[in-house]
Amino acid sequence: ATEEKEKKAPDNVEGTNDKKEKKQFPTYMLYNATCCVGGSGTGEIMAIGMQTQVGLIAKRLQVDDVTLNLNPLQRSINLLAAAIAGMCCVIVITATIIAYSTGYQ
Repeated sequence: ATEEKEKKAPDNVEGTNDKKEKKQFPTYMLYNATCCVGGSGTGEIMAIGMQTQVGLIAKRLQVDDVTLNLNPLQRSINLLAAAIAGMCCVIVITATIIAYSTGYQ
């Protein structure tokens, strides 16, 4: 049986040997649009598309039907706002009709 070796960050990279503090993003990784100002190196593509960090963020931002479920208070507030908007439209239309019919300038 063969054992897979764990991928480990280089020892000379700051913050990678700290076992107590769990970092959200590894400090030894380069991300899209990262500028390298000097030196040389090689890279390995770890993820593409929706598996990247940006892709995971985009997936979380997608609208689900679950997030659109409103509680009763939110439904009541939306209904009240729609009623107020409807009454405002009726008042504006009525005022416009009265103004045109009386020749108001």
